[in-house]
Amino acid sequence: MNTRAPVAFEEADTNLAGMLDSLSGADNYLDFLVDLMSPHLASPVLEIGAGLGDLSVRYAALGHEVVATDISERCLEHLRLELRDQLRLVAPYDVMTAGPAPGRPDEGFGSAVLSNVLEHLPDDVAALGNLAANLRPGGTIVVFVPAFEALYGRFDHMIGHHRRYRTRMLAEAFEAAGLETVVNRYVNLPGWFAWLLTVRLLGKIPTDERAVRTYDRLVVPTLRKVETKFAPPFGQSILGVARVR
Repeated sequence: MNTRAPVAFEEADTNLAGMLDSLSGADNYLDFLVDLMSPHLASPVLEIGAGLGDLSVRYAALGHEVVATDISERCLEHLRLELRDQLRLVAPYDVMTAGPAPGRPDEGFGSAVLSNVLEHLPDDVAALGNLAANLRPGGTIVVFVPAFEALYGRFDHMIGHHRRYRTRMLAEAFEAAGLETVVNRYVNLPGWFAWLLTVRLLGKIPTDERAVRTYDRLVVPTLRKVETKFAPPFGQSILGVARVR
């Protein structure tokens, strides 16, 4: 598997702040992600890299008990201040460390979710294995990752990406971790072209709130209608779901 050497976590965390802020207002896109993920979630849900909690509150609104974790003190502080009443638990947790996750029930979590997290981890197979040990039998790991190494650019390096995936790579990681692949599909076909032009070729940093909200308002509603029913042949991201055997 191709891996790279991105910036250190502290620098990546600082660089990510603008991206997370711009995505917070992209309600159509966030709702679209939850549409894709929700059929594969079971309570209690362990969320890895919860960020500012934009997805956390949506999982909770579906009736799930959510344990939201992160290794960024900046994000944890926000989650504790703004969302504590909506979540079962907010806690630090490094998925690269083996052992019980915070709030783990005796029988294990029903699901674990990593949205734009797995690509930040130096050993994705070890992380998936550690998560599997925290899930009950039949529990699911739901991941959303950036696609295609050809799209890897300066911004990926700045925010700590070790890799971008193809569906085959993700399937191999699931298999190496002893998991059964349930879903493995590309997402956001228009976003592939937008990322190629603006981020990869022009070298822009995709944190312009106006551009993000324009895409969210004009493109995502149609994208959501189409791609919740049909998987495109390629896309900006990949949705992967794996089951503990």
